[in-house]
Amino acid sequence: MQTLVGISRRFLLKPWALQSDPGGNMTFCTRLLGVSLAISTMLVPVVAAAESIRLATQFTGTGSVMQVWTDGPFQGMAQMVPRNGDRGQNWIVTSEPEGDWVRLRNEATGNGMCLDVTNGGDPAYMVRMQPCANYSGQLWRISGADDKMRFTTQFLGESYCLDVVNGGMMDRFLLMAPCGNYSGQLWNLNP
Repeated sequence: MQTLVGISRRFLLKPWALQSDPGGNMTFCTRLLGVSLAISTMLVPVVAAAESIRLATQFTGTGSVMQVWTDGPFQGMAQMVPRNGDRGQNWIVTSEPEGDWVRLRNEATGNGMCLDVTNGGDPAYMVRMQPCANYSGQLWRISGADDKMRFTTQFLGESYCLDVVNGGMMDRFLLMAPCGNYSGQLWNLNP
């Protein structure tokens, strides 16, 4: 499996901008999966510009996207809902300086909040927006290709994937579940 950084290195063919900073370091800018990306010659990992994307799964289809609730009893929680243009459906992927980890921020909650994995509780491993900090549950790896991207975290490792609850009181909410051949774990970026 390839990570987002590996994919970007393979597909960076035509820059739309080549910039130099005062130290002479060059930054190569392009687009991948509809997201503006930049790679520096200083070996800085991929940095996503402040352009938002939407996230859908094979399970719910492209008519439903991941949204964060900004008020009410589910404030901060992520759920698959019909696409309607709400700002809570716009996600921003930003890179981290160490490794090929990224953070998922949401346009509605702002730059200071990151998608995090709940540590414990019932049900365990639900995802919700929390203040960005040095927590392994906020460090995500995106791997795969096309409409078969998987999201895993540093906290739970490669054996747990972002998944959609199917049925019950938490229907269509998101949590981390053991990775398998499940359509709720196969994501499409910018459907």
